[in-house]
Amino acid sequence: MTLKGKTSLKRQFAHVKCSDEEVPMKYFRDARTARAAMLELGNRSWEYQYEFAVEMARRCKQVMRDDADMQQALALYERWYHPRKDGMLIVRLKLNPLPPYRRFPLLKDYTFLTDLFGRAQNMVVSQEALQFALSFAYATSHKKPLHRILLDKSNPFGMDLLSQRQRALEKIVPEDIEDVELYDWEYSRDGKVSRVPSRIHLEWLCWGYTPDENGIWECAHRELGDRLSPFL
Repeated sequence: MTLKGKTSLKRQFAHVKCSDEEVPMKYFRDARTARAAMLELGNRSWEYQYEFAVEMARRCKQVMRDDADMQQALALYERWYHPRKDGMLIVRLKLNPLPPYRRFPLLKDYTFLTDLFGRAQNMVVSQEALQFALSFAYATSHKKPLHRILLDKSNPFGMDLLSQRQRALEKIVPEDIEDVELYDWEYSRDGKVSRVPSRIHLEWLCWGYTPDENGIWECAHRELGDRLSPFL
């Protein structure tokens, strides 16, 4: 069931780690795998999720034939993206010149960054990234204009900030992200070996991006706990 002559899925979507030969079994073997595939994209942008669902439906149609399980997977993908065919999303997709794997969704919760900012300073993350992190985290927590205009892509200042962020992340985020590059290990205050963000992952985080928001939440929560433990 190999899709010959097609662009590698790993080149199109950064979160995909399997080969093209493994794609059907991993992503549209049945409705359950299709549902799990979409749930995995909870931290990705709407555009990214939309394009992934469309691509999966297209690939599924090419190989499913009379397979009832794959037909159910196709139905799930189509139900997922059809309601999102609104005019605004289509316009955003057409105006965005970047392939999905070079789009970097903003962190939804900047408390992660606040808890890890001290570590980022100690790891000598670039001054430009630290300044962006401070400004954006402060604005987000206080609901100041910086946060709103950064999300408003029609605002010239917001566009400038987004361009600055995009240029920085394109330089430091590889096209193929290996999980092993995201974290290091160290001893926590209680003597246990704990996973911590790597230096390069901290720099991405300062620019408001992580490919593993759940993992960062765990690290930030532990970091905050270590700082508070002397007072508890």
